[in-house]
Amino acid sequence: MNKVLKLEVLNDIYNFLTLNLNDAIDNYNLNNNTRLKKVSNISYKDVKSQFPEIFFQIKSTNFDYIDITRNENMQITNECFLSYADKDNSVSFQENIERMIYIIYDLLLKLTSDNIAYILIKSVDRDEMQSKDMQIVKIFVVNFDVITLV
Repeated sequence: MNKVLKLEVLNDIYNFLTLNLNDAIDNYNLNNNTRLKKVSNISYKDVKSQFPEIFFQIKSTNFDYIDITRNENMQITNECFLSYADKDNSVSFQENIERMIYIIYDLLLKLTSDNIAYILIKSVDRDEMQSKDMQIVKIFVVNFDVITLV
């Protein structure tokens, strides 16, 4: 059950982001007169270095028994991370990274499915590194819990 549920949760996140992220970026650009780039690659399997790119994984899973007087008798918490990486030479690069954090944060909070009751955002970490072609790659990682009630 654990591996199947993990795969279903990963697929739910993947499908939700694939269907909604670039539309959310378009809407943000339209409403805020910005030029954020659409995400080229979304994956939980491998990183392709196609910028901008999103990669996410489940780090750990915890099983907790909760109030058995209700229909939900077990809560499964999948501790996840989602990383976003992009490289750009524009003056507004850091501002655009902060805008993407806002968009992804907002989308994650809206995500529910048969396998996802709700999501709790725990932290957002920012970093940067240098790519092989000597450009700065900015990265942020969102740590969050996906809660499933069984």
